[in-house]
Amino acid sequence: AAHCVPKGSAKLRIVAGEYNLADKESEDRQERIVARAHRHPQYNRKYVDNDIALLKLEQPLVLTTKVWPACLPDQDEELDAETNATILGWGATRYLRNQDGKPQVERDDMLREARVPVVDFAECKQSYGDDLKTYNVVCAGYKEGQIDSCAGDSGGPLLVQKDSR
Repeated sequence: AAHCVPKGSAKLRIVAGEYNLADKESEDRQERIVARAHRHPQYNRKYVDNDIALLKLEQPLVLTTKVWPACLPDQDEELDAETNATILGWGATRYLRNQDGKPQVERDDMLREARVPVVDFAECKQSYGDDLKTYNVVCAGYKEGQIDSCAGDSGGPLLVQKDSR
């Protein structure tokens, strides 16, 4: 996500093939430095529009059973409502309040995975109202909540299986 990429020349790094963040010695773990980050040229932070970025790595990743490329959709391809999608992330697992009553999030070192349905734009707009200012989004999740991405999951994937890909 473009909002995850800092301005300037801050050195970013990515970790691939990782499931457990506490296991720094995993043989599947691959760390790479980002040589260059490209935000979408029409990214708009205020409206969270075109919130996507591409990362060029200093060294390529080695493809394994834990690290493989994702196929991108065709330019005009749209996802049908109710299509099953998978979200992944290490974001918050619970929201708590500390002793001072301030909000605090609880995280886990294990990668979380959830299945959520794609939601059509009209239903998404109904849920978000005036906060949704762009058509350049894919909405997914349950109206009742409970299963969702959370704080700290930004930049994580929304995966949809198409044919055998």
